[in-house]
Parts: sequence; structure tokens; C-alpha cells
Amino acid sequence: MALGSPRVIGCACWFSLAPRPIYLPMSFDLTDDEKAALIELLRDTIERSQFVLSPRIKLLRGILEKLAPEPPRPEAYPAPKPSRNPRR
Repeated sequence: MALGSPRVIGCACWFSLAPRPIYLPMSFDLTDDEKAALIELLRDTIERSQFVLSPRIKLLRGILEKLAPEPPRPEAYPAPKPSRNPRR
């Protein structure tokens, strides 16, 4: 089996006549430098794409989200309430 190729076991669906393989998740042992290079490549590819809604770019965004999730945005403060005494 090639390095990085998914392992296939059994059948994923009992209701179909044709067996479908079950793909087990792959694990990658990337160094920090390799991971950073991959993240940079994905960001550059997504940024330079002309077709931002294409299935390919959506797939790349999903991969990028798994490798480098964006930190949660802080909640915005509520708008101030108007004062009862208007300024003169």
C-alpha cells in the first residue's frame, strides 16, 4: 500500500446491491515547516483563483480550515442605548 493512501475495508451501505468501500481516515505526519508550506500554498491558490465559488476552491477551503482553523471572532459589543437627556 502506498504511503498516504486510504485503507479500504468492508461495505459502507447495506441497502445497495453494489458494495461501496469504507475509507478510513488518513493521518499525515507533517513537520511544522511542511504544514506551514502547505497552508501557504492553499492560501495562495485560493486567493489567486478567479472562480471563488468553484467546487475545487470550496474543497481547498475545507482542507485549509482543517489544517489552520481561524480563531473565533470576538463578539461585538451591543450598540449604546440612547440617553434620556438629549444634549443641548
